[in-house]
Amino acid sequence: MNNNDKIIKKLQKNNIKNNMARTLMIGLAIILTCILLTSVVTITLSLNESFEQTTALQVGSKAHAGFKFLTMEEVGKLKDHRLIKSYGVSTVVGLVTNKETEDMQIEVMTMDDQYMEDAFIDLVGAYPNDYHEIVLDTLVLDRLGLNHELNQLISLTVKTAVGEETEDFLLVGYYEGNLFSPASYLLVSKTYKGLHVLEDEYPDYMGTNNLSVNFASKHNLVSKLMKVTLDNDLEHVKAGPNWAYTDVFQMNLEDVLSYFFLLLVLMTSGYLIIYNIYLIAVHKDIKYYGLLKTIGGTSKQIKRLVYGGALRICLISIPLGLLLGYGFGQLLVPTVLGSLNTEVIKVSTSGWIFVFAGVLTSLTVWISCRKPAKIASKVSPIEAIRTSEVTVNKKARRRKRSKVYQIAWHNVFRVKKKALLVILSLSLSLVIFSSVLIEIKDFDSENFVSRMIGSDYLIADSGYFASSHDGENLSESFLEDIERLGLEMHPFKMNMKTVYIEDDIREVLVSSYNDDNHVSYGHNEAKEGRVTLEAYGVDSYFIDKLKPYLLEGNLKESLKADEIILDNHFFYGADQGIMPYEVGDKIDIEGRAFKVVAIVSNVPMYMYNQYFTGFYLQGYISQEHTSDIISLMLEGQNDLINEVMATYPTLTIKSRQDYLDEADEYIRMFRIVGYSLAGLLAIIGILNYINITATNFIIRRREFAMMQSIGMSDNQFRNMFIAEGLYYIIFALCLTLMITLPLSILMTGQLTVSFIVPLLCCTISLCILVILIAFTNYRNVCKESIIERLQTAE
Repeated sequence: MNNNDKIIKKLQKNNIKNNMARTLMIGLAIILTCILLTSVVTITLSLNESFEQTTALQVGSKAHAGFKFLTMEEVGKLKDHRLIKSYGVSTVVGLVTNKETEDMQIEVMTMDDQYMEDAFIDLVGAYPNDYHEIVLDTLVLDRLGLNHELNQLISLTVKTAVGEETEDFLLVGYYEGNLFSPASYLLVSKTYKGLHVLEDEYPDYMGTNNLSVNFASKHNLVSKLMKVTLDNDLEHVKAGPNWAYTDVFQMNLEDVLSYFFLLLVLMTSGYLIIYNIYLIAVHKDIKYYGLLKTIGGTSKQIKRLVYGGALRICLISIPLGLLLGYGFGQLLVPTVLGSLNTEVIKVSTSGWIFVFAGVLTSLTVWISCRKPAKIASKVSPIEAIRTSEVTVNKKARRRKRSKVYQIAWHNVFRVKKKALLVILSLSLSLVIFSSVLIEIKDFDSENFVSRMIGSDYLIADSGYFASSHDGENLSESFLEDIERLGLEMHPFKMNMKTVYIEDDIREVLVSSYNDDNHVSYGHNEAKEGRVTLEAYGVDSYFIDKLKPYLLEGNLKESLKADEIILDNHFFYGADQGIMPYEVGDKIDIEGRAFKVVAIVSNVPMYMYNQYFTGFYLQGYISQEHTSDIISLMLEGQNDLINEVMATYPTLTIKSRQDYLDEADEYIRMFRIVGYSLAGLLAIIGILNYINITATNFIIRRREFAMMQSIGMSDNQFRNMFIAEGLYYIIFALCLTLMITLPLSILMTGQLTVSFIVPLLCCTISLCILVILIAFTNYRNVCKESIIERLQTAE
């Protein structure tokens, strides 16, 4: 076996230097492919981390898991478990019961440093040391009408295990309030705690302790919690993983497949150009490889020559592509996340971005080089001497080709594989462009708004509008303030109730659940013969909102005290579960029989509480059976409403215009991301076209000279170049339509043709571009005289 590593490396360097135009083309293709992959991975990981942090804010903690209502003895057992890497401890001392803050949950607590860090508490000032020293968040200060300043006296009424009393406290610290957290905190000193916590008595959980824990990783939290509790014989304690890190918020199978399909499309776009460049290079240098075989080169060494050259280009191109792709991803992340209304917009800095994108790009280059390297390694000296790219069949040889467009057709498809690769490369960008147009056209802003709001204004706790959080109920004082504005008010009420089910229904429900952790609670309930019902109180106003979504039964102007309307959105959607009730059935709700008078489907978002929906059964009953006001719908206009809302910082008001703005932001995001992706793919396709045409003109310059020498005019010569380019575009357009028209049916449910006009405009732009490229190639070919080109061996 020949061992000529130094010679092979030298040949690799020489090939790169002697074919600089080819090298630059390959390098640019690798960079573009890497930019596409890196930007997509950056957006994906940023999206995941931003949603993760947003959910952690809604939960009120970034710890991996937590234990509640523990004794100090239980805390001591749990915190020292080998799986727990860090922990924080807090103690529930009481509640603030001021009249001014009755609509807020303000818990009186003591916390150590780790617990505060997990709870997103970044103190301005100091932690309390003396009895009357406290820390509050800015939301409570705003609600009390106080400035964000230290060392001010605040009068607060606090309910603890020893009673309820009003005292003056000194504010020694404050922190930024979290609108989406379940509660605000009044932090007190250990001295205060010692005087207000009873030993071995825990009225309303006052005096119990909470434990936030972090493991070595955020994966398999449920099993880790079970291990910790079982090892300490504390199965009875209340514990749970942080929802931010559980599988509930991970992509489903459809999302995963879509994501990998996108990566495959991007890798394919890079493969088409890189493969084509190397394939053309091998055919062009076929005599070179044959000569290497003649002087003793082995197939393995020639493969190393091809792969090694690609590796050297990758070592420069991939790092540059990673940096540019990450920068491009950083620009797109705020646009993408802004349209999704996440509370946290974070650009991921994970090293996995560069690892994953680098590996995918390297894999694309390696796959692209396999076939060309194999062809080069198998060439023999004799074959190399007589190798020609032109493939002519007998039937074609007998046919006259006197027309310019016929000659151009023959030139395009003389090597069908290369032509197909260029056509596919150009089509990819046109397909993405068309898909973006179809999605934007299909997106109905008015329908989106009607699904989100059914009144002029919608008011609720800020947590109500955040995914995966239920929020607080609206207070009577707030309703009184709104009532003074003279607007038409419609409070939307909800209470959780228990439905007792019969054996046949129980079997249906149990079989409908899967084994995922996030539905285990509902599964256990069903096995015990009960299911939780989200009972929403409705009157004629809300019943009118439900009428367009009626599936079965009849909807009257009002419901009797023993009637219920069921929503078939059950177990994360009717398609995954089975609606166990029919119109006319009786339902036992906490010992009282309710008759099912109607079933509705696909009701709008404002008609239920998204936090619980999917875990439980949802139904609409008479308002007399419900009490908790979760949202308020207002009809009419009053400019003073914003002044009222300013005094309730934890509440949020939404209008129709707000949701229209969200729809516009979504369309803007889709355009920016979609057109950017289509643009980069178009650049790759155009580079592929430039590469194949420029290379063909170099290889075929003797052929062109012969055609001119027997009478082809300059105009015919130039028009032939233009016709070749237009054939590529026409076939790319036809392939795009063949893919996009059926795709439009899958995306919208009907055949859509609205994208064709913009697509044709884009195609015309490509036609103009290929004409300019044809003129450039024509001038380059004509720089040499016919005599000089005739003297050039192919």
